[in-house]
Amino acid sequence: MGTSRQAVRKRLRRYEDEGYKGLHDSSRKPHILPRKTASMVERLVSKLRKETGYGRRRLAWILRRDYNIHLSEDTVRHILRR
Repeated sequence: MGTSRQAVRKRLRRYEDEGYKGLHDSSRKPHILPRKTASMVERLVSKLRKETGYGRRRLAWILRRDYNIHLSEDTVRHILRR
């Protein structure tokens, strides 16, 4: 049949729980989507970068210290790439 035991067990369990509806493939999309950074914060990051020339590490530190905005260095990097 070309199907693993694990796949058969999974389908059987879904059929027992949900009936025929459970046999259809369900979405694999994550249930939690990443949060979008507010446009005001993105503008602030861009402004600070232009004014200071600082990199992502220092910008993240300044945002935390002066504005109480907690962004990871990677998030700052993504904002600067846009």
